[in-house]
Amino acid sequence: MQAIICAAGRGNRIAHLTDGYPKALLPVGNKTVIEHILSSLSENGIEEVIVVVGHKAGTLKDFINKNSHGCSVSFIENEDFENTDNLYSMYLAREHIKGEMLFLNGDTVFHTDILKNFLASKLENTIIVDKANNPINPVSVHIKNGRLFEIEHDIKNESHGNSFGMYKLSRSASSKYFSITEEMFADGPARGGFFIPLQSMSSSFKIEPFFSNDSRWININTENDYQKAQNIFVDK
Repeated sequence: MQAIICAAGRGNRIAHLTDGYPKALLPVGNKTVIEHILSSLSENGIEEVIVVVGHKAGTLKDFINKNSHGCSVSFIENEDFENTDNLYSMYLAREHIKGEMLFLNGDTVFHTDILKNFLASKLENTIIVDKANNPINPVSVHIKNGRLFEIEHDIKNESHGNSFGMYKLSRSASSKYFSITEEMFADGPARGGFFIPLQSMSSSFKIEPFFSNDSRWININTENDYQKAQNIFVDK
């Protein structure tokens, strides 16, 4: 299984913290954000990692090369990170994904037990859904007959929880995911979130929810989020 981490963005809402270095290098507890992610992947047996970089790309690449935590890391650069979102970063990585794929946002810190339990579920195509954590501007999901039916910031149906941006797709589902991105970006870069292809393919692929009761995670989008991350991972 390959893991892909989208870490290209500047983090405009906390630009005063990220002007000098990428958001993925924000210190949280005893590690940076990217180190929390890489160490968790390595601890759970995932060592082949692709990181999409953008803002302060050289700084992030240099740091990871010295602090890979046992992972074999390759890099792809999103040079248009100022005008695009993580889905375009995924699109740029499409030819590097050879089979089963694990997606992670590069601005999310999470306790390693969340990933451990997620992988132990053995679900083929699946996305983590948290029913307890209520982030600002959440990506909400609606589950119908045990499968993903709707996923978006503003869903039309009842929300059954929120996605913090971790999902796993089989080889065939990954291929479908990237074919959707190719259609979306045929005319060049544009904005779009990681969840758009999941919504488009939900009728043809059974994407099952993995309901997590472990809310030791946070997407770092605001200074308040950053403080919450520090509180969660104060000793990690």
